[in-house]
Amino acid sequence: MPGMTHWQSGMFAAYFPGNATFEGSLADLYASSVSNPGFNWSCSPSCTELELITVDWWAKVLGLDPAFQCNAPGSQGGGIIHGSASEVCITIAIAARERVLAELAKTIPPPTVNGSRPAMPASANGMGCDIANELDVSRWRSDLTSRLVLYATTQTHSIAIKAASVL
Repeated sequence: MPGMTHWQSGMFAAYFPGNATFEGSLADLYASSVSNPGFNWSCSPSCTELELITVDWWAKVLGLDPAFQCNAPGSQGGGIIHGSASEVCITIAIAARERVLAELAKTIPPPTVNGSRPAMPASANGMGCDIANELDVSRWRSDLTSRLVLYATTQTHSIAIKAASVL
């Protein structure tokens, strides 16, 4: 078909491999057969446990140190399986932002209530108390976040730009 990009052609080279492989079809068939929304442990413990086992298996296959495994003794490692590169990019960008904000909180402390910062915003626990402090914390986060920079080159994939736009 003229004018079409043939992703499944053996002559096509791109950022992503072709989607139609025998193994991929089997995996999709298996995943579709259970139709399980495994987005967290309480919703679907078996999916989460299988994900942890798979991540540990990959860490072993790649020869990574046991510190990178979920279930290794004394390890704080681990990982998650995402459905797309875009999901990975936004997750990494959010994790980086939160890590920087946690570090900045050590030198630029957020607003407090009676000397301690509430563990949960008032609106999150359904209480209408201390909205002023909640706004102060929100302004503090907004001010610090507005100063953060995501560096990229001209060769960076467009998903990095999308992640920066979402944040």
